[in-house]
Parts: sequence; structure tokens; C-alpha cells
Amino acid sequence: MEVGYWVLPHARRRGVATRIARLLAEQAFALGVERVAAYVNVGNVASERVLERAGYLREGVVRSLPVPSGRRVDKPLFSLLPGE
Repeated sequence: MEVGYWVLPHARRRGVATRIARLLAEQAFALGVERVAAYVNVGNVASERVLERAGYLREGVVRSLPVPSGRRVDKPLFSLLPGE
């Protein structure tokens, strides 16, 4: 399962995205999901920190990932497993 989030400017820096990323994963685990993943755009340090604070681990960079525009981009991959 993959998670994603988008936080409006007035709600940023309040821990909202961190709580959402963690709660979504916990709900997924309660439903039997064994792995939750999240990709971020290269250079989006704020999003990387959100995931790290939520307990996700950076696994590396997925290279040449297709995106809806038809282009291919590199994206850092983070994941969380049950019990982490």
C-alpha cells in the first residue's frame, strides 16, 4: 500500500502530515497490510522529514519511475512495516 498527503499552507509545520502518515499506516496494518510505502519528490526535504518523524525508513531512490505526465523521474522511497 502507498500513502500520500498534501497539506495546505495554513496547516503546515503543525505535525498534521506526520500524524496522518502514521495513522494511515496503523489503519492499514490493522486491516492486514504488511508494508506501507511512500515516495517523495527529489529535493522535497520537508516531506522526507515528515515520513521520518512518522517512523518510516528511507530505503533508497527508485530510479526512472513513471509519472502521470508520461515522464520518468527518480523518487526517494520510504517504508514502514508492522511493529516499527
